[in-house]
Amino acid sequence: MSTQLTPKQLERKNELEYAYQKLPTDERLKIHVLVDWSHDNIRALGKLHIIQEEYVQFILQQKENRVLLSDCADLLNIRKSDLTRWEKDQRFPNPSYINLYIGNKYRRCRAWTMLDVNYAAQYVEEWILSDIEKKKITCTKKVTEMIEKIRQKKGIAPSDRLHLLPEERKMASHEKGRQRERKIKAREQKLQEISECFRTSHHWSDFHDNPELGNRHIEAYIGPTNSGKTWRAIQYLTDLLPSQTGVYLAPLRLLAMEVCDELRGKGLSVSLITGDEQDIVKNSHITCSTIEMLNTENYYDIAVIDEMQMIADKQRGYAWTNAIMELQAKKIVILGSSGVETFLREYCENSGDILAIIHTQRFNELRLAEKNIKPKDVPNNSIFVVFSRKSVIQWGQYFRGQHKKVSLIYGAMPPEVRREEARRIRTGEAQILVATDAVAMGLNLPVQHVIIGEQRKFDGNTLISIPKSLIRQIAGRAGRYGMHEYGLVAGADIDIHEDVKLGMETADKAIHFAKIPLTPTRKWIRKIEEDFPNTTILELLDTWDLVMKTSKWFQSNLEDLRGKANILIKIKGIKKLSLVDQMQLITAPVENKEEYLSLFEEMVRSVLSKSHEPAPTVEQEKFVEELESLYKNVTLYLWFHYRYPSIFTDKEGALDTKRACVIGIRNRLKKGLKRHCNRCGCILRYNHKYNICDSCYMIGQICY
Repeated sequence: MSTQLTPKQLERKNELEYAYQKLPTDERLKIHVLVDWSHDNIRALGKLHIIQEEYVQFILQQKENRVLLSDCADLLNIRKSDLTRWEKDQRFPNPSYINLYIGNKYRRCRAWTMLDVNYAAQYVEEWILSDIEKKKITCTKKVTEMIEKIRQKKGIAPSDRLHLLPEERKMASHEKGRQRERKIKAREQKLQEISECFRTSHHWSDFHDNPELGNRHIEAYIGPTNSGKTWRAIQYLTDLLPSQTGVYLAPLRLLAMEVCDELRGKGLSVSLITGDEQDIVKNSHITCSTIEMLNTENYYDIAVIDEMQMIADKQRGYAWTNAIMELQAKKIVILGSSGVETFLREYCENSGDILAIIHTQRFNELRLAEKNIKPKDVPNNSIFVVFSRKSVIQWGQYFRGQHKKVSLIYGAMPPEVRREEARRIRTGEAQILVATDAVAMGLNLPVQHVIIGEQRKFDGNTLISIPKSLIRQIAGRAGRYGMHEYGLVAGADIDIHEDVKLGMETADKAIHFAKIPLTPTRKWIRKIEEDFPNTTILELLDTWDLVMKTSKWFQSNLEDLRGKANILIKIKGIKKLSLVDQMQLITAPVENKEEYLSLFEEMVRSVLSKSHEPAPTVEQEKFVEELESLYKNVTLYLWFHYRYPSIFTDKEGALDTKRACVIGIRNRLKKGLKRHCNRCGCILRYNHKYNICDSCYMIGQICY
């Protein structure tokens, strides 16, 4: 006699049946998903007669017997990297996931059932030998020992060894611990020996090799945004004689492009050099370049360094340090905010260079609105500033819903697309520009109002309050001289408005010469190579950190470089390249994400093997995010092309892909960017709380 279900039970049964029907039809894949479900939901499948009780017990048993990545690798006598590779190749079964409380937060860890492990054990040796044959791995001594160990334990099923694993691991751990201690001790001694040789209490110029130090004339224009600093610098370059040379060093590729176009518009012969673009004009006597691309071997009659306050930036400040230390120029024109004045005075007192400071004043008034301006009241001819790509798309949807014509700008957007979006607001095709702080530098925008819509931004590690200096930089975009009598800045709510007010009232923090950022210089690296020829790139970075700890002039922040350095030292044959070349490689424009780092590694391997690397190509991309990701890959390819042209030969193909990405992004922007569910891709409301839709959230609640 069947039991009548209550309405609540019936509703639960319908939900579970719906989720169960959505599972893969393949039995193995179905099990992988089911073991991720909670115990209650698995048992409910049996109680509500959706599946048989025996199948429920089987699933629960598989769930209890799951092993994590490290256990799985040990049971199969392989490395974790082998397991990850086979998972990507889809040779190894797909993992299920376990939420473990590690380091004061829950982490989602990959896990496999013993059914998976026993299945894979039959093919492990075959897969290893196949990878060696296909050159996916190298047959080193460790790999040979691993194959021998696999053969010795071939007749023993991993499930039969599971109870022995703790003891085996304990013995192996003791031996590895002793080996590790010996290696660490030897490495520390080596680093200490190197750092002692290069630790210096001498003059800061020991790190640089510039015969012009002390003979240069430095002219600094110090003042706020919209005070004519860049215009004055362009005048200096315009007035150069054909026999004289000049260089403009920009913080952004976009700004280098704008200044280059302006100079070319005056009939001047100008070359453009950025990390991924080199538009060299024959017999040009002026170069517009991103600051990282400065050629310190050249001599210039006039050199312009823009946005000098960036020298205080922990990630990129070293480029400004290198520029002012190593520029060989008769005259250096520096543009920056008031915070750099103290630095320049202290620097020139030490270097002997002649310094002249000219203070500039804003051409028109910048006013703080009497009260906050709510999003629904944002007027035309405004920039609405937020601090993430997600927020830009969200507010773009909102303003389009208010029947406004909107253009968008954010950091991940290619410079060509940013220029097009800026053109739309400049020509009146768009009424409101929704942007991140990417508009703080490099774009001249004829808008009268700037409204800041958020209080916090992500700095790469955590959410922080908006720096006061950044508020002033963004606010300075309001009120273009010659078009508006004044500029108006406000916050979108009362709290943000108070932050804006405080930012406007606060003066720029003084930057001092001591403890500015610096990365290993060529002079220093070459000395290391001469005296300690077996030093690895990672040891070089660690030694630099030790030396900088005792320096009264500089500080070191090499975290962004370490990820790429860790990749280099694992590549066989990397020592064929000099430390100078390896240092250049780790400055490649690569985000610290697995998809970009794996491409970087692939390209470095091509450099070593001297095998031709094809350019990335456009496929039928669905979302803007995919086009932006492809654009970054092409940018990296072009960066390698300009340094290794005989290997990365397909420049035209890369440029075609780049243009296709730009066109694709522009077309999607014209239609209006919308937020999409991260799982199923459906369109989300502009103010939807989560990154997934309600349907995917409901399925997730049932499954987890």
